Amino acid sequence: FILYLPRNEQVPVNKTEERQMRPVFAPVQTPSILLVDDEDGVRLVVSRVLKSKGFKVTECANAEQALTILTERSDFDLLLTDMIMPGMDGETLIKTAREAYPNMKSLLMSGYSEDMARHGSSENKDLAFLAKPFELNQLLDKVKEVLQK
Repeated sequence: FILYLPRNEQVPVNKTEERQMRPVFAPVQTPSILLVDDEDGVRLVVSRVLKSKGFKVTECANAEQALTILTERSDFDLLLTDMIMPGMDGETLIKTAREAYPNMKSLLMSGYSEDMARHGSSENKDLAFLAKPFELNQLLDKVKEVLQK
């Protein structure tokens, strides 16, 4: 057999033109984040990005697991949770967590629009929201914004 392949005549990509992640703020203390998402892939990527930027991340696959961890530990600076999960949804998780830890900050992620994710509820208009899909810089910027409030 003889196999003929076309020659690649493309110009090499200039490495300086590639998209680079912007530096994220460097906190004095290492913030601790409780990450709750039922999708393993999303949870893994978000966790790795946050850990690579110096955050301490504890992962949970569902709201019930997160509530169990919250009864054992109260040192979380941020509750980062998906909206739509089996069992308890993210909005209910945040409301429950705020009853025990009113100073803990929270960030809700969802593939649905902000209005749909909130089910039109007027009591939770102060929830910080991040629409999926998001770029990693958007995630880092939103986490920074919520932690600095």
